[in-house]
Amino acid sequence: MAPKKFARDMAFEMQLPDYNEKLWKSLHSQWRNQNFCDLKVVTINGIVPMHACVWSAFSDKMAKMVKEDAEAKSQFRFSVSLAVTSEVVHEIATALYTEIFSPPERLLAQLYSTVKYLGFSNLLDIIKMYSQDYKLIDSVEELPS
Repeated sequence: MAPKKFARDMAFEMQLPDYNEKLWKSLHSQWRNQNFCDLKVVTINGIVPMHACVWSAFSDKMAKMVKEDAEAKSQFRFSVSLAVTSEVVHEIATALYTEIFSPPERLLAQLYSTVKYLGFSNLLDIIKMYSQDYKLIDSVEELPS
């Protein structure tokens, strides 16, 4: 599927391939291996680690409980630093959460180096396909390690 060209600020719009299956399998594997579990569900006979976003997505009650707990603590469970703008991170997050990647043309070089650095191969392939079609990204600086 070739990217669609748009007249407005958006460089292109493309659906990420195999999005649903990859997301489901990755979340399931991470939960099974207790990776990135940020919610501790305390039961009458133990503790079960979970992903707050998954439980909250399917239960308004759970979302409210998690939000109240997070607000009381006023902190994030994980933190990473990237030498890019929040706009670049927002574009990547939007693609990952919606399966639609439609970045502004002015961010393509930054997005390219960021997704390459982070290893988001699907997004990298889409940007490469677009840049080959439209010859927009000739030289891109690497993100500092």
